[in-house]
Amino acid sequence: MVTIKDISQKTGFSIATVSKAINYTGRIPEETRKIVLKAAEELGYVPNHSARLLKTTKSWTIGIIYEGNAKLGLYHPFYSRILEFFRKEVESNGYDLLFLSQYFGAIKLSYLEHAKMKGVDGILVLCGPMNDPRFTEIFQSNLPTVVIDHVSPDTTTITSQTQESFIEAIRQIKALGHRDIAYIHGPTNSYIGGLRMRDFKYAMNYSKINIREDLMIHSDFYTNDDGHIATRKLLALNNRPTAIFCSSDDVALGAIDELKQYGIRVPEDISVIGFDGIRNEKYGDIRVGYIKQHLVSIGESAAHELLDQINSKKKQKDKVIYIDTEFVKNDTVGPCCNK
Repeated sequence: MVTIKDISQKTGFSIATVSKAINYTGRIPEETRKIVLKAAEELGYVPNHSARLLKTTKSWTIGIIYEGNAKLGLYHPFYSRILEFFRKEVESNGYDLLFLSQYFGAIKLSYLEHAKMKGVDGILVLCGPMNDPRFTEIFQSNLPTVVIDHVSPDTTTITSQTQESFIEAIRQIKALGHRDIAYIHGPTNSYIGGLRMRDFKYAMNYSKINIREDLMIHSDFYTNDDGHIATRKLLALNNRPTAIFCSSDDVALGAIDELKQYGIRVPEDISVIGFDGIRNEKYGDIRVGYIKQHLVSIGESAAHELLDQINSKKKQKDKVIYIDTEFVKNDTVGPCCNK
């Protein structure tokens, strides 16, 4: 079996330095760490995890809670990308990820009980019914925790700041002559759905544009099908909108496709704006306009915050970190047509 002593002999670094490099402890130059890790890989070194746990009292494992949309699961483009950027950051610091379920074999557990059983060092809550007691229990525990898109006084939140982007988008839409502006929105009883509705309405009021409640269309999810269904409702109105804001890029693509089926041109007849900007979506040859969320920053910020809590052995409560967004006009936004 390859030992730390073998790596020390191969690299010329002391056993103490090799140990720090492999266990991500202490301060050593990054170049030194790379040399040690490369040598460890070449020699086929496998860390003694049990000994590591006894020595550090850390599991070097972070729990992930994702109770997502049954339609999409981890195919959800928003959460899957945040998780990927989070994963890269924590893995570079020596941590593994573990998805927490509510079962251990046939035994049903709460998320907190499962986290304690596995001895995770911290938890990232990606998605779920945040007001559910199972989640509140996590937030109120002493475990380092970071949550995406839900504010609680008991934990740290990473979320996007959208108000300024809505203001800028509607300012530009107004300058193009639009006044009948629709919004296909997500559930307003969720924190993020309610916040974005408030930001949208604030921006409309800021630009002194009348908010037509018949143009506020609810959708349960954020899928292409939701875009089709909601747009059909808008087209059934006598006084149709000239611009449609959508709660996601997929909803925007569904909306554009539905408009096309009715012979309505984008943006010549109706402008369409998505939300997220995850894949820089196109419909045919046209690039969809959107309010862009910076998912790299969200994922990396979540990792940094959680690692800080773990390393300081202190849970950070009632902290919200806002990540800026931006409006990207692209090809689906144009001058208002004469209705």
